[in-house]
Amino acid sequence: MTWARMVGWLLGIDNVEAIEFRRLSFTESWASNRPVWVFFGALAMVAVGVVSYYRFEPAAKGRSRLLLAALRGLALGLLLVILAGPALTVVSTTHPSPLLYLVFDGSDSMAIQDNVSADQQNALAAAVDLQSTPGKSTTDAPRRIDYIKALVRQKNNNVIERLAKNYRLRAFVFDRPEGIRSLALSKSSQTDIEPALLADSLTTDGEVTALGAALDELAVRHKKSQLAGVVLLSDFGWNNGPYPVGAETSPVARLHVPIYTIGVGPEAALDLRVELAAASTTKKGERTTINVTLIQSQLDGQMAHVKVTAVPRKAGDGQNTGANTADKDARDGETRGGTVRIGDRTVRLEQREMVLDFPFEPQEAGQFELIAEVEPLTGEQVLENNKARRDLTATDDFLRLLYVANEPSWEWRFVKEVFHRDKLVGTRGFHTYLRASDPDVRRQNPMFLPSLEMPRNEFFANDILFLGDMPRLALTPTFCEQVKEYVDKFGGGLVVMAGPVHGVGELSETPLADLLPVSVESGERIRAKQPFKMRLTPAAASADAEFMQLGASADENRAAWENLGPLNWYQPATKKHFQATVLAEHPTDTLADGKTPQPLIAVRQYGKGEVVYFAFDELWRLRRRYGEQYYRQFWGQLIHRLGLKHAVGSQKRFDVSTGGQTRFREGDQVTLTVDAYDENFKPLLADRISEHKLQARVIPPNKPGERTEPQPLAIPFARAGLFEAQVPLYGPGEYRVVVTDPVTRNEVETTFKVDRRSAERQSAVREVKLQQRISDESGGKAYDLTTASKLPDEITTAPLVEVTPQTIPLWATPLCFGLLVLLTAGEWIGRKWLRLP
Repeated sequence: MTWARMVGWLLGIDNVEAIEFRRLSFTESWASNRPVWVFFGALAMVAVGVVSYYRFEPAAKGRSRLLLAALRGLALGLLLVILAGPALTVVSTTHPSPLLYLVFDGSDSMAIQDNVSADQQNALAAAVDLQSTPGKSTTDAPRRIDYIKALVRQKNNNVIERLAKNYRLRAFVFDRPEGIRSLALSKSSQTDIEPALLADSLTTDGEVTALGAALDELAVRHKKSQLAGVVLLSDFGWNNGPYPVGAETSPVARLHVPIYTIGVGPEAALDLRVELAAASTTKKGERTTINVTLIQSQLDGQMAHVKVTAVPRKAGDGQNTGANTADKDARDGETRGGTVRIGDRTVRLEQREMVLDFPFEPQEAGQFELIAEVEPLTGEQVLENNKARRDLTATDDFLRLLYVANEPSWEWRFVKEVFHRDKLVGTRGFHTYLRASDPDVRRQNPMFLPSLEMPRNEFFANDILFLGDMPRLALTPTFCEQVKEYVDKFGGGLVVMAGPVHGVGELSETPLADLLPVSVESGERIRAKQPFKMRLTPAAASADAEFMQLGASADENRAAWENLGPLNWYQPATKKHFQATVLAEHPTDTLADGKTPQPLIAVRQYGKGEVVYFAFDELWRLRRRYGEQYYRQFWGQLIHRLGLKHAVGSQKRFDVSTGGQTRFREGDQVTLTVDAYDENFKPLLADRISEHKLQARVIPPNKPGERTEPQPLAIPFARAGLFEAQVPLYGPGEYRVVVTDPVTRNEVETTFKVDRRSAERQSAVREVKLQQRISDESGGKAYDLTTASKLPDEITTAPLVEVTPQTIPLWATPLCFGLLVLLTAGEWIGRKWLRLP
């Protein structure tokens, strides 16, 4: 033991490599202000001990008397010093044991019983000593979680216990969409390990595998700790939350520690999975293409029969034509007359992925559920992924787009041309207010609005609003408040485009400033120092920003945006709203904080609606080399996002929904919400409704062999413009809820599904590629159950060094206790030796 370690032990500090003494102080008030009193008091106590022996102990003679007197005096002096509360300030350098997180997958996929060969099963069982798992019948196929529990319980060469020798372990399980929960390693302390306790706490109740959310929460938890690494045990079938890898701000990158992955489940299995892709909206009578992708594993040469159908959401009063998601028997009792057969095809499986195209031309307007399914093949382990669904809306209505600007710009001209030819907008749907236009033109041309202010029922019937370069004086208070209400209450889409004349700073002192994804100071002009190329952020490639995807591949998308070329100016902002997502930014200029790049394209949710902000109005430059191809695609995708996420036109006045969620599981609570407004788009009040309740009926899914009757539902008044009720559930399947609009007496309906099926049963194999990427991008290493025993020997972490200034109360240290015991025991032994009473 080194000198520093010995001193550290005496002061109650473990694993000290170096120690530096700073100062000695006293905590008691009488001693802290005048420490010299402690010194003289201790001398006085020593003197008392010496005097007591020389006056009252005549039997002690010579040196023995002097020694015993000194021991008593020093003990009394030490007691006085302890009463003064001595505290020693030191700076210690220690090497604590590194902290290691054990993270277990607790999702439903861990309950899959993999159909592997006998040799593979024997190898896995031998690797984790599965035979030692109590209560497991040898005739049952082990679940994935059984292998993990056996690994944790392993009697010989236990991986967890070997890791505990060099690391401080903490255990977690991720079995929920929002993150992780802690697991106990021991009933007694955090340092002991009880493998059986840990194994018994592992469950498979999770409905999703939210790997990204789990890693994000780990990053938050270890901010105040010195985390050395993570051991992650999973099948890596990510299906919820942020994707764990791939970007500079990904959950793996934010964690900043190596992740050692242990994969569970086979790398390959007999499986055929179906994926379905189609436009979310099309026009009635217009042809659209449905893409069905077959992804197979170890089924080369087999024949697969694919069938694609479209099930109308509404096919008659009291009938449920939606496909039951629970089982085939439930479908046998459904009315099939409304189902549209799109096509079926038999193909030979010769590649891992095959894409089949099916044309579809809806003859009726309404909502359809597209269903692509393939008949099960011999040997398939998971059948839940043999079917895929997607919603499609066929409309004979049109989107209403209002473009407000001071004068026509190049952007205005090209946007007008694009939407005039768009199927969902057309000449009926595009209207504009140009402040600088001729008054006679505004009166005579139906495309132009004569005034910025219009009746509420006309203004709120718009689906998308473009706000271009406008002076502040032209933006009346009524218009600003209507725009704010339009986005917040009715889910309207707002596009704000900065212009070179007035700029977005004109909005800073209006109610519209609250809606923007950025803050711009009043009077802030455009910045035009030198041309620059806009830079896309990682968020632009995410699924939440599909309108930014201009190509079928990353390379094509990059080339399309490169076509924009250098921009000459932009509108600078001072800061970004905390709810905003920046999709494109300036390559060099920053916000007022000097670190965050200037946003050029940003989106933000505001209430029920969304605001898209452009710091320039020169997207028309996308037409440079490719004509309208990418320009038209961009604006088409954006209006689909903004205009079709809510009811269209005046239908926004009476909106029935289940909170944006259309698929539930048995046991969930389904809350039906009705946002109701009168003919002038003002909140509907209770006094206009009979018994203060809206009348509705719930049409449950049909049961096998019988037809289910609609059930009445009263939806009570919650507050002005809002009615809410809980929808009773009668089992899995599709539900329709039809609500009567008290103003127009029309019926408005919504649909949702209750599902038994777990999202965890969509893949029969371990996602090896994702497992490897998590390890590679974090600097860790990938293992499986047969190689996991190597982990404790191969894991490498940098030694931790802690330099800690601390004040140690000396009265509570082994040093003080030992001195006091030594002095008192020494005197007692001496007196016994001299036979003193």
